[in-house]
Amino acid sequence: MAELAIGVLGLVPLIGGAHAGVRAAKRKFRSFQKYSSEVRRISNSLDMEKASFRNQTRLVLQLALDDRDGAEKDIEAILGCRDEKLAAKLGLEERLQACLADSYEPCRAVFEQISADVNHLEQQLDGYESPYLDMEPERKDRIRAGLKYAFSEAKCKELLTSLRASNLDLERLRKERLELSQSCAPNSRPGAARSGEQQSPRPRQEFDSFLKIRSASRSMHHALATALLAESRLCLQVLSRKEWVDSGFFTPESTEGREPTRRKVRFADELAPPPPLTPCSANTTPDPGLDQQENGQLVDLGKSASLCADLYRGYQAQEKGKGRESRAGGSGCIGFIDSLDDFRHTFRAEANTKHAQLQD
Repeated sequence: MAELAIGVLGLVPLIGGAHAGVRAAKRKFRSFQKYSSEVRRISNSLDMEKASFRNQTRLVLQLALDDRDGAEKDIEAILGCRDEKLAAKLGLEERLQACLADSYEPCRAVFEQISADVNHLEQQLDGYESPYLDMEPERKDRIRAGLKYAFSEAKCKELLTSLRASNLDLERLRKERLELSQSCAPNSRPGAARSGEQQSPRPRQEFDSFLKIRSASRSMHHALATALLAESRLCLQVLSRKEWVDSGFFTPESTEGREPTRRKVRFADELAPPPPLTPCSANTTPDPGLDQQENGQLVDLGKSASLCADLYRGYQAQEKGKGRESRAGGSGCIGFIDSLDDFRHTFRAEANTKHAQLQD
């Protein structure tokens, strides 16, 4: 009749009854473990299964009460049987049915099996009677064989194995229900429904590259704008021209023993120079004689130890009228940088007192 009543009441009474049975069995084993090493071994194993069972039950209850504030306190009160009306007040039975769905009946069967196992474990110590244990040591030794006969270690180990299997079944059912609930809401995480937060989509790879390029450009502009200590600000314009850079890395070795032919691709004769990017009145037309002025006359800024210092020195030299004939035929070119992708970037400057900062 008791089993029928439990079945009608549902899963919540089974949870409370199973935990009460585990606590009672543990108290009994703790009372007798000092009289027998076999009982002590079983008691230690029961400690482990008791902790595992309590943890798994807490996780199952969290599935049902995760959206409530103070759920941890409610779970502790339910497991400790401190408030018998709390489960009904929270509507715990209905919550468990909703979150477990098809796993509700298997979970109830697992809790029933655990209750039966701990009851049988407790019955294994019924042969230990306190009058026998309170007698004098010499008399207790004489009936030690009788006490061992009343206690079956093999039976207890079998019950512990069953209890361990039930804990594993409970863990598997809980994990499956958790995975199913998460798959229904892929953009949410535990607690996201309560807080209203959602996981932001991952940025695409090209967006990451764009952010790096923009950050590098801003850093270079800031360095040039703050490091040049000129009386009048400079207006720098960078011109990119496709040309062949003669180096061993790009030119293959000749198999005929003759010097390789140097090739150049120039767009200055075919295309008009790009318009100035800033309101500066600088003459940005590339000088035709720039190609003939190699590293011996122009400053290779790619090898510079201090880019800003070299740019500033080149500007000062032009302002004082020094080296205008030797530098780009009066084109105002300060220096150049050769990149590995066959581009040459030339830097030209012109004083402009109307601008308060460098133009990018």
